Amino acid sequence: MQTPIPEVPEGARTHSKKRPAGLDTVTTLLCVSNLTGYLWVDRDPEYVWFDFTWFTTLITLFFVVFWYFWKGYDWARIVVLVCSVLVFGEVFYFAEFTFLQITISTADMIFSVYLLYWLNTKPIKEYFKQKIPAQATR
Repeated sequence: MQTPIPEVPEGARTHSKKRPAGLDTVTTLLCVSNLTGYLWVDRDPEYVWFDFTWFTTLITLFFVVFWYFWKGYDWARIVVLVCSVLVFGEVFYFAEFTFLQITISTADMIFSVYLLYWLNTKPIKEYFKQKIPAQATR
């Protein structure tokens, strides 16, 4: 005689977190903003290779962070929050920036203000604080 299959507890039926509205859009905007980092590469032939390599490494690292942010990891949310605060340091370099760099930096600062608000709202914080099931990390 076979034993019956036990009932699955109600909380264990869901293996994915409910994604908040706007997470895909915010992640896309973070990626686009990240790519604008190439505008700060020094065009001097003596330094361009070093700067290009350095910026490519940083941009790639941030794309990894954004992937985990998009997947709902709280540590990635905290990295985005810290970087959102650090963006405001660019204002001290506006005198050295081109018009395009000032425009993009200003847009980044406005986006950072939004991120500082949005990432600290109760539903977003709760989403990122949820435990990620073991199956979702594979």
